[in-house]
Amino acid sequence: MSGHRVLVVDDSDTARALLTRTLERAGFVVTAASDGAAGALVALRELPSVVVTDLDMPVMDGHQLLRLLKSEPTTASTPVVIL
Repeated sequence: MSGHRVLVVDDSDTARALLTRTLERAGFVVTAASDGAAGALVALRELPSVVVTDLDMPVMDGHQLLRLLKSEPTTASTPVVIL
């Protein structure tokens, strides 16, 4: 799994930290964001291998983030997992 970058997007500090720690222990390089808008900026800048996002968040929810990422050529093929 080395080198695979995961972007974790969740407005819950606890959930974000737990998921980040679990993925890092599994060998992933993890970047985290606290809402969909921040997650979109990170995804477009860093081009992660996969995005794991919460569904219900302020500012931009998981569905809105998914639609935005799929509309951008650089992230259109990036897998998105909505929790």
